[in-house]
Amino acid sequence: MAAFALLAPLLPVAWWVTAVFLAELIILLRFAAIERWVLGRGHAIAGWPSLRRFWLSNQISLFAARLPLLHLLLARWDWPAVPAITLAVLVESALRYVLSEQWVFSRHGVTILQPGGYRYDIHGLLRLESQIPLPELVYFATPKPLPHVDLAIRVDRHGTPSPQPGAITYSEGLSRFGFGLAVMPGAAFTEVVLSPTLAESPYALYKSVLEPLLRWLLAQQECALLYGAALAQDGAGLLLVPAQDAHKTAVALTAVSSGDYAFMADDFVIVTTDGQLYSFPKPVTVTPEVLRATAVALRWRERFKLSAQTVLYSRAGRAAGLQLSSRLPVATLNLLWQRLWSPPKRGVEELVTAVALADQAALHQLILLFADDQPFPAEPSAFACQRQDAVQGFPPYDLLLAQLPPLHGQAWRSVERQIIQRALAHLPEETISCVRLKIGDWRLANASISNLQSPISPLSHGLS
Repeated sequence: MAAFALLAPLLPVAWWVTAVFLAELIILLRFAAIERWVLGRGHAIAGWPSLRRFWLSNQISLFAARLPLLHLLLARWDWPAVPAITLAVLVESALRYVLSEQWVFSRHGVTILQPGGYRYDIHGLLRLESQIPLPELVYFATPKPLPHVDLAIRVDRHGTPSPQPGAITYSEGLSRFGFGLAVMPGAAFTEVVLSPTLAESPYALYKSVLEPLLRWLLAQQECALLYGAALAQDGAGLLLVPAQDAHKTAVALTAVSSGDYAFMADDFVIVTTDGQLYSFPKPVTVTPEVLRATAVALRWRERFKLSAQTVLYSRAGRAAGLQLSSRLPVATLNLLWQRLWSPPKRGVEELVTAVALADQAALHQLILLFADDQPFPAEPSAFACQRQDAVQGFPPYDLLLAQLPPLHGQAWRSVERQIIQRALAHLPEETISCVRLKIGDWRLANASISNLQSPISPLSHGLS
């Protein structure tokens, strides 16, 4: 602006030629700075493809806003140069901002991957960059720049993320005060844009949004985020899959507390087609059962709070919320409730003293946990896949499961099931067992978990 005010009266050319020359020069300089400090940080679309879109978006704002307005103010109305240029630049900036929100920064016209302050590397299989912290993935946090980004998470500055072509969107109509997001899947990376309220509820964000996305992204790597707890011993992995969403965490923590096993996961674990397990140690949801299994001492106030949280975050509480989802903005209510009363989460190291962690193990044994009145399945491996399909979450969990793009020409959940079946197919029949539990019998289950050292001893009986 200052350069134009100085040069326009001196150069023997029309004012608009000077304005265009300086504007184009500034566009290139601005892109060079962005390319150096933003796109140069490992972004998959850096370089010439980004320059084309960046340059085109700036041409639209320049010729549709700045130059016509300058012509009106300078040639028609004889405004002084400085106020005329100031107003023209402000109007052009507003137009460029709208273009950035709707095209430049959208998944189908990305020029800039907005850098996030939080990075997560999940065993080199997936890499995430986020503008907000993700406490469920704190184990995978890294300060190092990522070589590439598979999933980028940013916050919409206005409220409800704008719908984009090809995006999966979900909003309960409450703008910045409610649950809103846009998921833009892509070949280079997937972008998730959040409403401000959703960004302030990281546990709900993980369960309702990131968990199905991670399942889809891992399936692209021929891996599955498999429902179940996992332990390791001398490089051999043990997978625990419950018939209901209960007992697996207490069984796993009791086994780890004995010192015989290393902890890998209590809720989901990553499994590959060749039967390798990769740890996925999220913070543990603390329940009275978990407290009894780990003998953690709490103050009376903490116990009272835990009792209330246990009711609110129980299976019955979640089921009631899901039933109300067709009539109420239950996802938003869940966000607000979690901001008032966060879920009872603790790191496994807070529950088990000197806990051993294992990042990788070869799957050697599968144990299915059943209540005392449940029949054993005829095909345990198929049952593990059925439990995967039964996983639920608050909206938009099911929406994402249904609308995420297919893989290899087939529904991605079919691909996920095939990965699980191939992983479990490596197990000999004698290493797949069923254990019958009564409530509180996790210690008996631990006593019956066979030693994983070779030769592997099968579990052939139930507990009662």
